[in-house]
Amino acid sequence: MDAATRRTVANIQADWDNRELVEIVQLNLLTITKFLNDFDSATRYKLARVNEKLTRLERTLDSCEAAVRATLEGDTGSSPAPVRKPPPSPPKKKPPPPPSPPAAKPKPSPPKKKPPPPPMKAPSPGKKKPPPPPPKK
Repeated sequence: MDAATRRTVANIQADWDNRELVEIVQLNLLTITKFLNDFDSATRYKLARVNEKLTRLERTLDSCEAAVRATLEGDTGSSPAPVRKPPPSPPKKKPPPPPSPPAAKPKPSPPKKKPPPPPMKAPSPGKKKPPPPPPKK
């Protein structure tokens, strides 16, 4: 091979190496992006659930405070204030479902079937046949 051919081969090899590196980096970036998107979705879902529970607790607390105030005002001699029920909660919006789990690991192969037992021999006329052993679990 002459020098020009060797240089060309070296350039092609370097180009392939660079392309392989770029592909590896690109795949890793895609993996990180997928993880971050899944994390974001799961976090938003969980925060929405916590927010619903907090809102429900706040309404219950307001109701309890109103009942206590009404009771205290009734003890001082003034007419008791009517206990109001908290306003109805707005229709619940279903939060987005949690993200699907990461790529499923391959399922283990099903257990191999045991070979059938060997055929039973006919008992000899002078001997009694022993009882079969209990099945193993």
